[in-house]
Amino acid sequence: MSSQVAEFVRRLVSTSPELIEVYQQHIADQGEILPHVLMGDITRVVVTASTGSTQANWLHDFLQQLEAGLVSGDTDIAELVGVSFVENLSGQNAALRSLVPSMGEMLRKEVKSICGV
Repeated sequence: MSSQVAEFVRRLVSTSPELIEVYQQHIADQGEILPHVLMGDITRVVVTASTGSTQANWLHDFLQQLEAGLVSGDTDIAELVGVSFVENLSGQNAALRSLVPSMGEMLRKEVKSICGV
């Protein structure tokens, strides 16, 4: 894993205490950061947080971090976001309805390309 991906993951998890817990559990279970596996776990937390009775405050910051990762032009980060976050949103219609309006342009394009939304 590149240092850019590691820093990107750190910025993502810092947006929420819930994600910090997921990160810590991931390290305990795996012994290292497996970015694509971790992003799948993060996506499940994001889906739950976005479909609750009130959207979690940290989601906006989280989505901004995803956008920044895509804008960075780093292909490893773009792959991580597309393959391990956006693809895991496929079929999560309630979450997509909640999240898409808060997404930046590049992330929305990725969601449209992969999820058709």
